[in-house]
Amino acid sequence: MHNLHDRTHGLATTHARCRDLRYRCAHNGLEVGLAELLRQVATDDTQLIPLASGQFGPLSLVVRLRRFATLLGLAAQHRHDILITQLTGLLARDLLVRDRRENHADRGRGQFVALLDSRGEVCLKSVLECAHAVSVSSAWQHGGMRASTVALVGAVAAGAAALAYARWESEHFMLRQATTALLPAGQPPLRILHLSDLHFVPGQVSKQQWVSALSELQPDAVIATGDFMSHMLAVPHVLDTLEPLFYVPGAFVLGSNDYYAPKPINPARYLLGPSGLEPDREMLPWQDLVDGLVDAGWLDLSNTRGALTVDGRHVDIRGVDDPHIGRDRYDDVAGEFDSSADLALGVTHAPYLRVIDRMAADGADLVLAGHTHGGQLRIPGLGALVTNCDLDRARARGLSSHGDAALHVSAGLGTSPYAPFRFACPPEATLLTVTARP
Repeated sequence: MHNLHDRTHGLATTHARCRDLRYRCAHNGLEVGLAELLRQVATDDTQLIPLASGQFGPLSLVVRLRRFATLLGLAAQHRHDILITQLTGLLARDLLVRDRRENHADRGRGQFVALLDSRGEVCLKSVLECAHAVSVSSAWQHGGMRASTVALVGAVAAGAAALAYARWESEHFMLRQATTALLPAGQPPLRILHLSDLHFVPGQVSKQQWVSALSELQPDAVIATGDFMSHMLAVPHVLDTLEPLFYVPGAFVLGSNDYYAPKPINPARYLLGPSGLEPDREMLPWQDLVDGLVDAGWLDLSNTRGALTVDGRHVDIRGVDDPHIGRDRYDDVAGEFDSSADLALGVTHAPYLRVIDRMAADGADLVLAGHTHGGQLRIPGLGALVTNCDLDRARARGLSSHGDAALHVSAGLGTSPYAPFRFACPPEATLLTVTARP
């Protein structure tokens, strides 16, 4: 576009009209105002038609802001009006795109979270650069920015930053360690690796590598509390990931996401109570998963009692199928735990009270569960907002007590592929050291 700099001076006569339209953008938060301004400017100078039709190449938020502001010859204190509309467009349109990465489990499906999966840091950078480009103090001095505008820009920037951080946190795994005294006096400690809610989909290489490396901890036993997968093709990935841990005694139960493929759900739904089973969910190859784990030597505890020998100690163990979707049948395993056992262990995916109450009443020393994701989005100082079951929020993750039993709820290692965010609740595995009672 030649002689562009000279032609911008010829736009001065349209400045009043542009200003009116910019205020419409700022107050209404609509792309319509900006589109109309672009159309009118392009009408006044046909050399600007490529701008109005979006032909300047990648529609980067920063690039669009700077080019547009330069072309109109706007003073710095007016850029916030453009920023408002650009941010509105970013949230309403640019985030709702398809993730076309070859290794994404849902390649080609339009979803809100896909952009943040592949471009979250870029979006955050763009928003922060734009916010930096707007001189708030200068705008106040010239009367160019209202308090409502400042608040809106700040809210959008903070929201984008929080989303980008929550996406980042969901892939930064940590090992939690906890100790509880439950063994008979004089016994050496037992180290139990508690895994839960891996939610594997194909292509999660960093998660696979991190979980496989947990074998270097050399635990005495591994207990997995369900939701191993969230995709039709995930079973081989689960088994390959856990293979380095198959050398130690292990046991497991399944969760709802091992049976049924996840579907998008409105996050606000969780505030109303447990989510339940959405209709028309695709059945996953859960039997292949069970067969693979059993063939590797781990014990299937779905509505079953059993026993493990762990470092020479006798562990009386029982579990139920997932209570979250009504597959639990505790009556099949009810009754007192073996009083001669060194450790009485109850296992469930979702820690519903109807299950953990009975396990504790039957004499469990320790109950292990997952499902809650620790709340997934926690507020510092307040904790989890939800547990997606009837367990209280204070015990959404970590070690606590339930009756005479110890209760450990894992925050888990994954998320639904439709909501890959965690905030103040990093994905975790737990190495639980069980020591002798005093």
